Amino acid sequence: MLAGMEFLKEITETVLYLAKLSSRSKKHAELLRDVAWTEETMPLELMSGFIQSGYDAHNEELREMLRRLKSGTASTKDLLESTFAHLTDVAQRHAKNDKLGFYSRWLYAVCSPYGRESAPQTWPSDTDWFEYRTSDANLNKQFLNLGNIKGQHLPEIVYGEDGRFPQKPSEVVYRSALFTQGCCFYHTPTDQFFMSLGFRKWGALGLELSKRALGHQEYLTLEASATDSPYWMFDLENWVAVEVRAVLPCCTPEYLQGSEMVLEILNAGVDVVYAAIKRGTFLTVECLRALVRQLKVPLGPGSGKNDRVLKKDLAAALVGFLFPGEDMETQQKMISSILGQKASVDLRVLHLVAGLDAENADDRIYKKMKQQATEELHKRFMEKGRKQQEEDDKEARDAPAAPSRGARRQPDPQAPPHPDEMKRHEESVARVHKEHVKQQAKQAERRNNLTPADLKQFLPGGGAIADQYRRE
Repeated sequence: MLAGMEFLKEITETVLYLAKLSSRSKKHAELLRDVAWTEETMPLELMSGFIQSGYDAHNEELREMLRRLKSGTASTKDLLESTFAHLTDVAQRHAKNDKLGFYSRWLYAVCSPYGRESAPQTWPSDTDWFEYRTSDANLNKQFLNLGNIKGQHLPEIVYGEDGRFPQKPSEVVYRSALFTQGCCFYHTPTDQFFMSLGFRKWGALGLELSKRALGHQEYLTLEASATDSPYWMFDLENWVAVEVRAVLPCCTPEYLQGSEMVLEILNAGVDVVYAAIKRGTFLTVECLRALVRQLKVPLGPGSGKNDRVLKKDLAAALVGFLFPGEDMETQQKMISSILGQKASVDLRVLHLVAGLDAENADDRIYKKMKQQATEELHKRFMEKGRKQQEEDDKEARDAPAAPSRGARRQPDPQAPPHPDEMKRHEESVARVHKEHVKQQAKQAERRNNLTPADLKQFLPGGGAIADQYRRE
């Protein structure tokens, strides 16, 4: 027994040593992927038990784990076929397209009590054998159907009464939506930092970050091994938001050079709810209602029909309750983020992107940006012209009509135009001319800025003459 434990200790220490090297050596990482069993749940549980027991061959908990693993049925039916049959059943009843996603399968394999402890095995006695294994066809059929999952009636879950299920999933899942994508969070019980990769219907997927200290300043870095396994973030207990600032590669301290990503910690004690709403997080109606109900936000009459409370009313009440001292513009930005409304792009930005330099004409990204900006500008101008046409038509309808007798007289082509028509025509021409001059001035200013500041002195007039520029 002692010799066997020594052999297991040697294997465990070798695997741990290779795992440390895999983050820095590509060859060692490929070796572990080829071995494969080091990533399975059961070997990891066994190695964890070896380390926690100090490689004690007489540890009762460790011996119980090995007994359950090795002293059960000799076939793979219980641990493999039944498990995957149950997964298929769960997928058909609860998952879209009759299949489970990769992370859902990984989570189920790790968290399922059945996968860790297996099901209790009940063996038939001699009396049962002689009672059912007879020539009676009905008894033989009952014996063959023993243990069939479809024929078993599982007890219903009573949320709140069962200690394992204190709340319904719908009462907990909305909190995971507050783990805003791209934000960092700190889990106080485990002293770990994570970056949220976004909400996945029932939980937020997290990426573990490592904390590094340099003097009085702390940083968060991304290690290469952080993507090996996901981390699910749900509920809000024991979580705080962390305000960070991205550090540019040119400003990264020498101690952290070579890291995949470096974030500077500004504040590591922000409430998750306040941080999510202030940053701007989209929430569904269900999540928003649950959050308003949890925080006991007072609601007034809604803006819908018969004072019905709409989503925008819930968002406005939540923002006003959490940030009563903020100005209206800031509150409106938070409300727009909750509702999923996108801010309108400034026309100056569209003009700038639509007039990109010709030297970038072959770049795929610039082509897409220029096309989008041009289409948006065309859409804006079309809407502007349509509104102007509607206003002109409205003015024409509101103008008093001249009384007519008998048949309607045709206008005389030689007659001078009406003064009001001349005035509208002159205003339209002046408006178009003003817009044209404005666009020409912007185009000339953009061209003049193409010349570097240290080369403008070599241009005619010292760079002050319009449309005189030098492109490098």
